[in-house]
Amino acid sequence: MSDIESQERQKRPKVLDELVIDDLETVKVIADPLRLRILELFGKPNTVRNVAAELDMIPTRLYYHVRQLEEHGLIRVVETRLVSGIMERKYQVVAKSLCVAKWLLSPGTPEGQANFQAILSGLFEDIQDDVRDSIREGIIQSTDDDDAANRHLSASFSRGHLRLSPQEFVEFRERLEALYEEYIDRPADVWDNPDYQTYTFLSVLFPTSRKITIPAEDDEASADD
Repeated sequence: MSDIESQERQKRPKVLDELVIDDLETVKVIADPLRLRILELFGKPNTVRNVAAELDMIPTRLYYHVRQLEEHGLIRVVETRLVSGIMERKYQVVAKSLCVAKWLLSPGTPEGQANFQAILSGLFEDIQDDVRDSIREGIIQSTDDDDAANRHLSASFSRGHLRLSPQEFVEFRERLEALYEEYIDRPADVWDNPDYQTYTFLSVLFPTSRKITIPAEDDEASADD
């Protein structure tokens, strides 16, 4: 690394661990699945041109979205340089993770319900696009449980129900979060190592008002007859 590059890195503002979004307009900005994907690609300093190439889009289609993300404080310019007489800007996210203030998602108000629906729709649409693209590109493959050599290429989808005491719920959530933190907190060189594969992780855990009936085992059912 040259002295100039080293100086540029030292000048870059530190990326926050978390940014709390507490205004409605910013919530609307991140509810768009394309902008969520753009944010991912600005995890490291990057140009609009490079991001557009990754998304197989022309740069002019991204400028509006990038401007929206910058104006709402979600990304910022961290490096500039002159290329063929044109100022090239590198952007990076302001924080590693985003958190929406709970009062903005309050189910007791029409605005809160709309915000919550927008966030969920954007999140799940982005996951759907991610899975579809990964299957098309061969990153996700259909493998048998016995095919140990290729199990890392399989996708895991599950939906179930747990019956827990309040304390067990808290313990379960904390253990799940701790496991995630254990693997997300990796050295920087891991993220650039071609021997590692990136995996998308989505966790949803919440109390439900639905009545759930678990089927009885055959022997239990027979005993009741």
